[in-house]
Amino acid sequence: MLAKITPIRLDLLLAVVLTTLTVVTTANQAGPVDRVAYVLAALTVAPIALRQLAPLATMAVMLGALAAYSLFAFDGLPSAGVGVLVGMFTVATLRPRSTAAVVFSVTTVVMVVAFLGAAVVSWSEVAQSVLVVMGAWMLGEGTRRWARRAERSAEEAARAVADERVRIARELHDIVAHHM
Repeated sequence: MLAKITPIRLDLLLAVVLTTLTVVTTANQAGPVDRVAYVLAALTVAPIALRQLAPLATMAVMLGALAAYSLFAFDGLPSAGVGVLVGMFTVATLRPRSTAAVVFSVTTVVMVVAFLGAAVVSWSEVAQSVLVVMGAWMLGEGTRRWARRAERSAEEAARAVADERVRIARELHDIVAHHM
């Protein structure tokens, strides 16, 4: 069933599910929750719906929301940072390595700032989060390279088929010309 849904619609579905879960999780936090917290938490995952159309803008919105969420001193990391992971993977898959490196650097700074806003900072948790984002980057990079290899293989196969057709046509021409 999911195979029949277009990638854009799957992204929309993923964004709706993650946004709903993020808002519910934000509502279940201890103490009163400000409306701003709901909006910022939702913005850390909702832009996933547009990730294939505008990966850099999507990542910018999610990182901005995460930074603002932290600066307002709201507790925790909305959606456990899933939006950032999906965004980093997408940027690494669809954009050049240099662009992905810049996005990773900005993401690392925002993640560190987000953790610094927490009541208790565990540096091992900060390092683990940065490494997980790096893993998303490397996975996206690997996916991009795999897609390029697949494209080259398809082009080489098409070239080989065309060359074989030319060879067969020449042989047929030679056979027909020889028998005349």
